[in-house]
Amino acid sequence: ANGRDQHQCVHDSGEGGKANEAATHAMSQQALKDCNVYCPKDQSGLINSSLTNSDLEKGHLVWKTPYARHLYYGIIMVDPKTGKACFPIGDQLYSRKGVKKVKSNREFRFAGRGRKLWAQAAAAQHKEDWKAVYEAALKGAMQK
Repeated sequence: ANGRDQHQCVHDSGEGGKANEAATHAMSQQALKDCNVYCPKDQSGLINSSLTNSDLEKGHLVWKTPYARHLYYGIIMVDPKTGKACFPIGDQLYSRKGVKKVKSNREFRFAGRGRKLWAQAAAAQHKEDWKAVYEAALKGAMQK
C-alpha cells in the first residue's frame, strides 16, 4: 500500500523507450480492467478512482478513495471509542468527525466477485494474459 488513503498496485515497466511505454500502457489497461472485475462494487466510486488515478504509461494502477486501503486488505476499521465502523442517522451512515479509525478483528464480507486483495486475485487468473498483451503490443510498436 502506498499512502494513508489509497492502495497502489505497481508494475515496474523498466526502461525501453516509446515501444516499452506503448506496451506497458496496453498491458496496464488490460490489467486494470481485469483487476476491477474483482474490485468491490458499491456505487462504483472505488473503480472510478482507478480510472482517474492510474498512470497506465508507467504501469501504476491506483485505487484512491478514503476507504480503498481498508477494502483492499478486507479489514473493517472502527472508532476506537465506540468500537463501531459507523452509525445511522436517518437513511445515512456517519462516523464521528476527525476520529482516526483503528483496525478491528472483523473482515469485510463482499458480494458478487468483489474480494479483498483484488489485484492479486486478478494476477493469479490473468498474469499470463497480461504478458501476452505486453509482448504483442511491444512487437507491434517496434514494427512501426
